[in-house]
Amino acid sequence: DLLPDWNVDALLGLEGPRQVNVKCTVSCGDQSSTTSVAVTIEPVSAIDPALPLASVAEVVNEDHPWVRGLVSEAQALGITDYLGATKDMAYSEGVRQIYAVWKAFRNRGISYTNIAAHSDDSAGSMQTVRLLHDAIREESANCADGSAALASVLRKLGFDVYLMYPPGHVLLGVYFESNEEKNHWVFLETTTIGDVEQESRGTSAVSMAKDKIPAHARGADWDNFVAACERGLEQARRDPPRVSIEKLRYLGLRAIPALSSKVGSLPPPMS
Repeated sequence: DLLPDWNVDALLGLEGPRQVNVKCTVSCGDQSSTTSVAVTIEPVSAIDPALPLASVAEVVNEDHPWVRGLVSEAQALGITDYLGATKDMAYSEGVRQIYAVWKAFRNRGISYTNIAAHSDDSAGSMQTVRLLHDAIREESANCADGSAALASVLRKLGFDVYLMYPPGHVLLGVYFESNEEKNHWVFLETTTIGDVEQESRGTSAVSMAKDKIPAHARGADWDNFVAACERGLEQARRDPPRVSIEKLRYLGLRAIPALSSKVGSLPPPMS
């Protein structure tokens, strides 16, 4: 039987690699041969960099039980009157909404931390990518899980989110139908989200939305957001490989599930 009856709950709760012995028997007529092989079972958050286009996309989970709470936090910031992508909305409105989500994550004290190291030599180049609840609890994210976490919330709001793959890296592209001819994209370098001071040139299309941002929501958070967008745009101009989460969902790729009984309640933000 090549389709074993997996204990899904046990797999979802696996926090590190585990070796199991698999016994295989092949029969032909009255002859058979049996052998055992050691197989490493990786936790669901282990990503194979050799297959990044689909692997990281599995961490994007718009149905995560914490997403609605994060949306509520972004709405409560008073940056925009509503959250949710609409057809042909003003580009500045799209920027405001994306910024509201960005600031909600900033308020949780998330900073860049890479946890790629792996003690199991058999795992080769496997990397650990935090699920959304792990990134929130640990207040840390790398390029892949940071992009996946923001993508989860923005996709819930109706934005078309893309994971983009410059060499050895992941960044987030957000597309929406703007009523401005040239402006439809926001690109985010998510590793900068925890930076305290971030200098921006203020020349991008995103920065032109500043006048639409309430005065109380500007300052360091806004400068950090604009700088992240500028860095993202610089990389996007090199036309790295990209995948649309919407298209992957259409093709049948589903998110790694997060069971409410396993993740618990959304902790309060720092501010």
